[in-house]
Amino acid sequence: MSNHKSTSPAPQRDGGTREDVSDTSMEAVSVKGPRKADDPYAPHDMPVALLEFHSPTLGLVNMPMTASARYIIWIVGSLVLASIAAMGLFPVNKVVTATGRLISTEPIAIIQPSAMGRVKTINVSVGQYVRKGQVMARLDPTLSDADMENLSAQMLSLQAEVVRLKAQASNQTYHVDMNVPASLQQQEVFLKMQADYQAHLQDYDRRIAGMQNDLQAAKGNVAMYSSKLRVTRAVLDMRQREQKEAVGSRLSTLGAQDAVMDTERLLIAAQQEVGGTQNRLIALQAQRDSYVHSWMVSIYNQLVTDERKLDQLRSQYRKGREAQKDIDLRAPANGIVLTIAPISVGSMVSPTVRVMTLEPTDTGMEVEAIMSPQDSAYVREGHHAIIKFASFPYVQYGGAKGTVRLISADTFLPPEMVEGNIRAGIDPSALMKSGGAAIFYRVRLKIDKYTLHGQPSFFHPSPGMPITADIDVGKRTILEYLFSRAVPIATDGMKEPS
Repeated sequence: MSNHKSTSPAPQRDGGTREDVSDTSMEAVSVKGPRKADDPYAPHDMPVALLEFHSPTLGLVNMPMTASARYIIWIVGSLVLASIAAMGLFPVNKVVTATGRLISTEPIAIIQPSAMGRVKTINVSVGQYVRKGQVMARLDPTLSDADMENLSAQMLSLQAEVVRLKAQASNQTYHVDMNVPASLQQQEVFLKMQADYQAHLQDYDRRIAGMQNDLQAAKGNVAMYSSKLRVTRAVLDMRQREQKEAVGSRLSTLGAQDAVMDTERLLIAAQQEVGGTQNRLIALQAQRDSYVHSWMVSIYNQLVTDERKLDQLRSQYRKGREAQKDIDLRAPANGIVLTIAPISVGSMVSPTVRVMTLEPTDTGMEVEAIMSPQDSAYVREGHHAIIKFASFPYVQYGGAKGTVRLISADTFLPPEMVEGNIRAGIDPSALMKSGGAAIFYRVRLKIDKYTLHGQPSFFHPSPGMPITADIDVGKRTILEYLFSRAVPIATDGMKEPS
């Protein structure tokens, strides 16, 4: 009874008693091994095993500290330090990602008509695979029969003129074809030209013959005056002897001397007449030869010109005959149709219109991609890359290995994609990480090896397939990456004026 009475006031204790018990429990943690139970509701020296049933919390508090609990802080700290050391010592690959597609190593084939025509049929669509020689479109010719008849008439006229010129050049008679009107016209031209030619030659011949007669007369005068000069000189000698012998008079001697001088004058004049007439004769003969030469030169020049025109007309005639047939636009090689001009059946197309473009598939393939200007400083020719096909996850199916073959020396804008024949098939604006113009670099990668595996049996890489190229540009540690992101924020942040 006394014991019951001594313990009965215990329930009247306030919260301070509970705090004392808690403080006592915390002190017991620092003591190695199990401690004595001090629960006022428990008997003294209660074992921990029994204390656990009396109060689970006190039982847990009074349990001895394990080795892992004593060294957990050191373990966690060591792991943190090891992680920091690994981030600073072990490098990871730096990769530049370029997006593009497979293309053929051959340039795009442009399909254009050879002549003006009206679209009759369009037999293919964009993205369709075509074989070499397949009819992609068919045009109706626009060259009329009247145009062909005009070309034919011009050819017949020139042919007759060429035959006539050849006859004149070879100094032969032109043989007319009575069934060809153009030949009759050329016969008339031939007769007129021959009459004019012969008239000029006859005129020259008459003038030459007259000069030849004048020359003969002048030569006869020279001979006559030469003989007369000998006679007058003989008379002069006789008169001089008679004067010396006092038989003849001085007057007779002077008269004989005057006759000699007069004959010499006439002889000199006759000789000059011979020389002048001979020179005029040579000049007239040269004029005749020059006329004949000029006439032949004009004939040959006209012949060359007409033959050239005739060849051109024949070529146009052959083209016209071909153009009158249906114009078939055929595939020059196996490939994929990239584009079709905005035309429809019945539209008129000219030889300058790009009706279709074709991506050849028989040749090798490479990758054309576009790269952001922010990444251009890290990539150079010869860098290796992993090519991932958009159709297959790389981890499961693999892809290909490649090498950077070409980097454009200048940047491009979106409007220049067609002019620069850029076939990456990507919107350059997707490369822009912030505001600004959507400029980009063009990158070509050579495919070294395909690493695809497990893909469907019917699948084979073909031009136009979208890809992503991860270009290996070096190594860096994780700490370098973190600092490269944190330092710009710390140095450039909070500087905006607004």
